Amino acid sequence: MNFFSSKSSIIMTSVLVVLALLCVILGVTAIGGNNKYKDLESQLEQKNFENSQMSDKLSSAEQENESLKSSVSDLESQNNSLTEENSNLQSQNSSLKQENSALKVKPTSSKNNTGTSQNNSTPTEKGKVCYLTFDDGPSNNTLKIIDILAEYNAKATFFVVGSGKTQYIKNIHEAGHAVGLHANVHDYKTIYASEEAFLADLNKISATVESYTGQKSMLTRFPGGSSNTASDFNPGIMSRLTKLLPSMGYSYFDWNVDSTDASAAKMATSTIVNSVIDGAKNKRVICVLFHDAAGKTTTVQALPQILKSLSDMGFEFKALTTESNGFHHGVRN
Repeated sequence: MNFFSSKSSIIMTSVLVVLALLCVILGVTAIGGNNKYKDLESQLEQKNFENSQMSDKLSSAEQENESLKSSVSDLESQNNSLTEENSNLQSQNSSLKQENSALKVKPTSSKNNTGTSQNNSTPTEKGKVCYLTFDDGPSNNTLKIIDILAEYNAKATFFVVGSGKTQYIKNIHEAGHAVGLHANVHDYKTIYASEEAFLADLNKISATVESYTGQKSMLTRFPGGSSNTASDFNPGIMSRLTKLLPSMGYSYFDWNVDSTDASAAKMATSTIVNSVIDGAKNKRVICVLFHDAAGKTTTVQALPQILKSLSDMGFEFKALTTESNGFHHGVRN
């Protein structure tokens, strides 16, 4: 009995020893696992910290990029402003040169491009000269304009288009006015597509004018003026054309007084009158832009008052010739 009891005690003790060893082993494993977990957790925290730093750097870079964009936009705005200011200064310089030239040149008698003998010179020291110009005709208004001009013994220049009532070109010519070339087809995309396209159009309207007057006109006005931006789809076309036409013997003309009659389908008569009179102040030589299109009835209505007011201001009304100053704008394309 004691033997078995002793043997049981030994077995129990062995079991307890084994269990104790297992507990020790499990404890060590648990501690190791816990340490590994803590290592992973530490690494994760490090990664989060690094990501946070990268995020801060990215945010800073984005802010810097936005600041640079704003600076570029400001510079572009300043450049556009300087370009416009330069264009205005060029226009003012051109106007001053015209007036200076007018003061120096004595009047001489010459024939204009219509063949009519008349005094088309720039003014003497005491005189003033006004060049009245009418674009986009002839139209149903043309004969009315000719009659009004006759009442004031005024000569003018008509820059005609091929789509107008071209039969009135003969009336313009016979009344002693100058006939200039504007466009055969007044469409920017067509005429400013290339130098070749422009010259092809110019040759057509030139042939039409010559068929009614018997003379080749060398007076031209670019649709939109030499400073137009409607031709921007063909970069540099105006810079090239403003050099090409003079080399071919043509004289092109802009203006330094705008009647503003093209700013609306039917501009108020009083607005047209005031625009011309205000624009003529403090100038000795003016080239006035009007339009002779069919819808410009208020231009016809404003003309008598304009002629009277300008005459009272001391202006003589003359037609342009190839010797007249060009009143050139600053080219913007």
